[in-house]
Amino acid sequence: MSLVNIHEAKTQLSRLLVQAEAGEEVVIARNGKSAAQLVLFRDRGKRRFGALRGKISISESFFDPLPEAELAVWARRIVRTLLDTHAFLWRLDGSEKLSQATAVCVSGR
Repeated sequence: MSLVNIHEAKTQLSRLLVQAEAGEEVVIARNGKSAAQLVLFRDRGKRRFGALRGKISISESFFDPLPEAELAVWARRIVRTLLDTHAFLWRLDGSEKLSQATAVCVSGR
């Protein structure tokens, strides 16, 4: 295994690629701590549609409507995600007020 600092990696990239292509592990460090690993790229080949046909099955009940309790859980998760996103964007924008919808969700009313 080769451990090189960022400066050396920038100036010696071609040499490091040759080492990686030969199967050697090359680790790039920042301030003495490992930050990245340069490894040989292995092409996985083309994916084939239907490759798992006959190997897995999905029950017909998979397509049944969800029970009300589970739908409520998903709805809360979606609302919370949207609320988090809205609050994050509001913070980035630096606006003084939350929208009425967000204020209602935050206050819990």
